[in-house]
Amino acid sequence: MKARRPSPDSAGVLCLSAFTLIELLVVIAIIAILAAMLLPALGRAKLSGQRIACLNNLRQLSLSRHLYTDDYQGNLILAVANEDSVDTAVQTGNNNVQICPATQVPKTMSAAGGWGTANIAYVGTNPPSIATSGSYAINGWLAVNHTPVDTLTQDFYRKESDLRSPSATPYFQDAIWYYIFPLETDVTLNPADLYDGYTGHRSVCQHGMGLSLIDRHDSRPAASAPKAYPYATGRILPGMINMVFADNHAELAKLNNLWTYTWHRNWVMPTPHP
Repeated sequence: MKARRPSPDSAGVLCLSAFTLIELLVVIAIIAILAAMLLPALGRAKLSGQRIACLNNLRQLSLSRHLYTDDYQGNLILAVANEDSVDTAVQTGNNNVQICPATQVPKTMSAAGGWGTANIAYVGTNPPSIATSGSYAINGWLAVNHTPVDTLTQDFYRKESDLRSPSATPYFQDAIWYYIFPLETDVTLNPADLYDGYTGHRSVCQHGMGLSLIDRHDSRPAASAPKAYPYATGRILPGMINMVFADNHAELAKLNNLWTYTWHRNWVMPTPHP
């Protein structure tokens, strides 16, 4: 087959087909519009994938807890006061399972120490190591004899049979440290910084609810969590974290609902709560 050659017009000048500038601009504009429509969808898909992977990590931690409890006649995990991360406390044997995909392990320890943020994992060593880093906390009320609140012995769960509401008792959740001891009085804190978590609350209870008040799995990337949310009593608190419960089910929990769960043995939901 012979190649088609351009034919001369009536004046003997060859006619070559080509895009005009207007046509080129129209094509570029259409591509830009399609890209603008596609990028948000890709971003939402990425965030959804992170949430699902995070839930799977929490389920792995919960499974390790169940295996431990079965092996030790229903006794819960022993104290984790000297552990560097949730993984070393429950010994899953997989360092990666303790890192939420929405976070990353820092290369150097910050001036604030090993505390994490919405998008940065906490670390237990300097320089940071994945073996002693994590994105999840254990509910300390299910980890027997732990400081700084081990004097409140009546509130600790000792055995699995102590759980009066397993489906409402958090076991592991997103956090900026590896254990958390929520108290009903944590309702008085001012959760304005949903990126760093309310670490200023350490002066009241070193490891209270504020360590999980981070906007890690919302409709925005964790790095964009609000650092100065205009919080006011009675106003709905935005943000969400992943949690796995004592009955082994996992869910995406709203920060505003954290006080409605049964954190310790004698928990009474504060009224009002944020």
